[in-house]
Amino acid sequence: MPVCSSCGYQEEYNFCRMCGTPVKYQFNENQVLSFHQLKDRIITDNMRDLITVVDQHGHLIYNSPSHLSVLGYLPTEEGQSLNFSVIHPNDIDQIRHKLNQVFSLKVEMSAEYRLLKDDGSYIWVEGRGIPSVKDNQVTYVVITARDIQARKEAEEHLKQSEIRHRLILSHTHDLICVVGIDGCYEYASPSYQYTLGLLPCSLIGKDVLLHVHEDDHTKVATGIENMKLTKTASTFHYRNLHANGTSILLEGKGVPIVNDGKVEGFVFVSRDITEQRKLEEMMRNAEKLSAIGELAASIAHEIRNPLTTIKGFLQLFSEEYQSAQDIAYRRMMQSEIDQIEQIVNEFMSLAKQEVRPYEPIDLLALLKDVTKRFSQAFIHQGIKVVYEYNTAHGNFVIHGQPHQLKLVFIHVIQNAIDAMPLGGQITVSFNKINQQHVTIQIMDNGCGMDADRIKKIGQPFYTTKEHGVGLGLTICNKVILEHKGTLSVTSMLQEGTTIDVMLPITHVEANSILMLKTPTS
Repeated sequence: MPVCSSCGYQEEYNFCRMCGTPVKYQFNENQVLSFHQLKDRIITDNMRDLITVVDQHGHLIYNSPSHLSVLGYLPTEEGQSLNFSVIHPNDIDQIRHKLNQVFSLKVEMSAEYRLLKDDGSYIWVEGRGIPSVKDNQVTYVVITARDIQARKEAEEHLKQSEIRHRLILSHTHDLICVVGIDGCYEYASPSYQYTLGLLPCSLIGKDVLLHVHEDDHTKVATGIENMKLTKTASTFHYRNLHANGTSILLEGKGVPIVNDGKVEGFVFVSRDITEQRKLEEMMRNAEKLSAIGELAASIAHEIRNPLTTIKGFLQLFSEEYQSAQDIAYRRMMQSEIDQIEQIVNEFMSLAKQEVRPYEPIDLLALLKDVTKRFSQAFIHQGIKVVYEYNTAHGNFVIHGQPHQLKLVFIHVIQNAIDAMPLGGQITVSFNKINQQHVTIQIMDNGCGMDADRIKKIGQPFYTTKEHGVGLGLTICNKVILEHKGTLSVTSMLQEGTTIDVMLPITHVEANSILMLKTPTS
């Protein structure tokens, strides 16, 4: 046992507990470690890192005691070759290669790999091999390895979280973007491509207002400025331009990115609400129709009774013994009564809930029957009717009520004739969409309508005709909706108007087409 040279106290430690003097420790009879050597040995033996020293032949010189606390065992005994079996099988080749490079190239190398624990599990470590070179030869290599299992688990958790979030971002229909404090895009989700037709990568670095409708620039810019000042989220509606030039109504929610009390950017989540707004408008129109129907049901009977009486007695007056002025008055009264009767009939069309079974209808035959009714008007006004359809699509058959659908197309064709007093062309096109729906497009090249009038088309009692009631297209829309279809109107002033009707297709057997009820005059 070593003895303190200052006080003579016997000490089994490296320092005298009585006076603090370092004690020289005798290992073998021939070797004495200095105080500095002892200090290095104490630090090494008590490090948490795994330290291994191997000579140029790959034999172990030193293994730190930390292997016992980290792995639960010492992988290699001193003097033996390195035990590579404690390394994960998938990492052995990498470690052998790295170690060979340390010896051959005399350079420091690092790697991440897994080591076996005494319980059979593996932990990730970050290892570094440092060569000791003497006379241009590597005499030994010091390998230090640090436990990075917690870091690896955190990285894996982050990776999985990132994968989940990217998966969500890749498949959401919402438009998600990150905008810098300078108002430029820093990120745009893939949904920008299939919602707006814009490549996300093409937006990076561009002004966020670039594709916002010009009339909504102030609204969006003000919303961003308010979020910057208040550091709170904000929701607003605005229109964004599609790549094809059309505008899409979006509901956007912006959230400021705040760091240390300072706004560094914004995250926007926007949703296409164009169809939602259309549906809301359709519901409002349906409510109007319902109200009109109730009103019509309550007053139509009261109007029709006296109207029938007036018409009957008016017809009793013979024109034979009346003056020219009386005849003119009579005809004027008859015309006004006919107008009142037309209004009552249109009201009744809204009020009636017809319970008729649906039957197969050949739409092409129905449209041709409708246009035959106007053959004299076409000749008189110089109007040409052209049909466009692909015979490869087969028959355009749906289930519905022929009488009601015929009234719809009569109204549409009549409007087209009225829009072309100097002649023109009506084009009737048929097409199938995914074998699920048939579209009928009726297009004229008449006077057309401006944007303000188009917005009001279909509203009850709105009409552009001098003697119109304003219920025709409203009734058409009601009939098409009852057939689970849609009706839309587009028009350009002095270019013409297009009516698009989409209806669900009825799938029938090839030989059953002979049993279809073909509309007749």
